[in-house]
Amino acid sequence: MTTSLNKSEPATDSLSPIVALRDVREGSTSEQLVRALAARIWATPKAQRCAGDSLCCVLGPGEPDRSQYYFAVLQDGQIAGIVGHYEIGGKLAGLTWSGLLPEYRGQGIYRAALHCLDDRIAELYPKAEVLVEIVPPGPRHDAVVCKFQSLGFEVRGTQRDSDPDYDNATVLWRQIQGRWPRWKSRGRYVYDSWACGPIPPGAGVTPR
Repeated sequence: MTTSLNKSEPATDSLSPIVALRDVREGSTSEQLVRALAARIWATPKAQRCAGDSLCCVLGPGEPDRSQYYFAVLQDGQIAGIVGHYEIGGKLAGLTWSGLLPEYRGQGIYRAALHCLDDRIAELYPKAEVLVEIVPPGPRHDAVVCKFQSLGFEVRGTQRDSDPDYDNATVLWRQIQGRWPRWKSRGRYVYDSWACGPIPPGAGVTPR
């Protein structure tokens, strides 16, 4: 499957692959294309369905979901994958369903895409200092956590959630745009103070 979009904003780090992000709401992105991408990026039928549903909510029909933003990752004008973010609140932003097509993995493209995503987050959420990723329990949990650690994320705790698929999920975070929270030096991690999206009231994180 060859896919392309125009009008991209390239990453400027000369040591990284040249990638750009394009809002999926722009251009001719269709539900059919989104679901085809999800089927190739994510390994399990459940992940493919959930990621596809989330992306389609952004596309519409009707009034699109503005609580989250998705971007096509472009390399040489071709779609290499998908990344996105949502606002948690306060100093936190969350990473949405994000990943690359198999043929683009292992080349530093995802790392470069995260740097581009930092710029987008900084524009929309000026107070955000940390990007949070939630890794649910499952057969690939340890491998996924290791992958995010290689991208600069730190394991910060275990999420308690009323959704059994995400109860005891691992919470990781990384610095956004060279920002680092002043409260990191206190050696504390208090999530409930800012939680207002993916975690229901009363849920929390157990520090490690």
